[in-house]
Amino acid sequence: MKTYKLSIRADDKIIIEENNTLVEVSADIDASKVSFQTFHNKIDYHARLLMSIDDRLARWVSWKQYISENAYNAAKRQLSANMRMLRVDLENAKNHPIWHEMAEIVKDYVKHFQSDFTYHDTLTISRSPGISFIWIVRESGTWLLSDKTGKEILDYCIKHNKEARYYHAHNNTLRQITPENAGMILAKM
Repeated sequence: MKTYKLSIRADDKIIIEENNTLVEVSADIDASKVSFQTFHNKIDYHARLLMSIDDRLARWVSWKQYISENAYNAAKRQLSANMRMLRVDLENAKNHPIWHEMAEIVKDYVKHFQSDFTYHDTLTISRSPGISFIWIVRESGTWLLSDKTGKEILDYCIKHNKEARYYHAHNNTLRQITPENAGMILAKM
């Protein structure tokens, strides 16, 4: 009989509530391969004891001390299902009208951390179709900013990444803009 509750926190994190105890089970994602990282050919799962659902402290523990094997295995199965859906979402993003244009820009300009685009930006595009965003492209990766919380990143890039290129995606079109325009557009998001 199931006596635990699973909650999805993120693609790579599952929260188990069992016997008034919260444990987060996670596995690190290798963004370049879109798979879980392995150690000696086995997925390297982690368990973290939580004092509350919002707890961010790293209390790494052996899951066996806190949750049942059934709950732990259910979390691992859910993580595997999440990975399958993640791959589908990443593949679906390639149907977005501007994805291929963005991919060409990354191929031509980004020398390091292309997974910023192939994983993070692509996932945002897939899961938030139709959003407007500011896209910052640097030799060392990309940033996709879709709301005012990206202001600090934008300000940092303007100040420290003189080679950065700025784009605005809106209504399924992508156009290059100035850093100043990026700031004004982001402020209105």
